[in-house]
Amino acid sequence: MPSTSESGRPLRGQAREIVYNVHQFFKRQKEEHKMDINVARVTSEATGVSERVITRIVKEGIESLAKGSLSFSTPNGKRGKERKE
Repeated sequence: MPSTSESGRPLRGQAREIVYNVHQFFKRQKEEHKMDINVARVTSEATGVSERVITRIVKEGIESLAKGSLSFSTPNGKRGKERKE
């Protein structure tokens, strides 16, 4: 299942990178200020993307950094059936 926003549309690569960066920002804030927050939940509230999707995006970011550079793919969304006439 593709990662989608609350509107149900797939998040494109650039949007996924923004969500990743917001997550990283909150993660740094938590560590620097010794805050007791759930980073995925706060990121979800800030971006309107579900916590589960954020978890997937962060995992994709970590995997892409391990390969050398931060990059995100645009997932293939659900497509309607082609109408036969």
